[in-house]
Amino acid sequence: MQRRNLLVGLAAGIAASASVEAAHTASSTERPVRRTDYLLSEEEAWYVIANTPNAVMGTADASGVPYAVPITPLLLNGRIYIHGTKDPKSRKFENLRQNPKVSIVWIGTDPLKEDEFTVKYVSAMIAGSARLVTDRAEMQKIFEAYTQRFASSQSKEKQLDTIKGSIEDVALWEVTVDKISGKAKAKSPFFDGMKK
Repeated sequence: MQRRNLLVGLAAGIAASASVEAAHTASSTERPVRRTDYLLSEEEAWYVIANTPNAVMGTADASGVPYAVPITPLLLNGRIYIHGTKDPKSRKFENLRQNPKVSIVWIGTDPLKEDEFTVKYVSAMIAGSARLVTDRAEMQKIFEAYTQRFASSQSKEKQLDTIKGSIEDVALWEVTVDKISGKAKAKSPFFDGMKK
């Protein structure tokens, strides 16, 4: 009888622990937005991403240790592309190899309003999974889009030379977007040029 009570108590403890863990996991990843009046539409969030050149990407290694790094991502056909070194000493490269889950945040604008004790920000964020692009033809197309987006003042010949010289050494990652959201405390002037 004592052994049975011990087993029942142990099982109840495990169930309670699993329940607390499940509640913690659910609440830490899917919390309701407190200021719903700041929420952007999905279309507006994509607009922030398309019109903001830099972002910060959060990764974690296989053990869950987090790491965030500034990036210059490319939006192309609904996918996000990032690049960096293939050097295994690169923490970003190793984290993405160990754990493909990422979170990326773009801050479109963030002027301080000291008299109001606030920031009039516009931001967007995504959660998704990264895969290493290894097909050379696919890489070539994406790198061409990269140079057109971020080095459009350079000649086509110079863009292609740069790609040819670095394609072997650069890791290119495609991020599939699972979730997207955005917030803004002040939509103008950031969205003034957005087509309705």
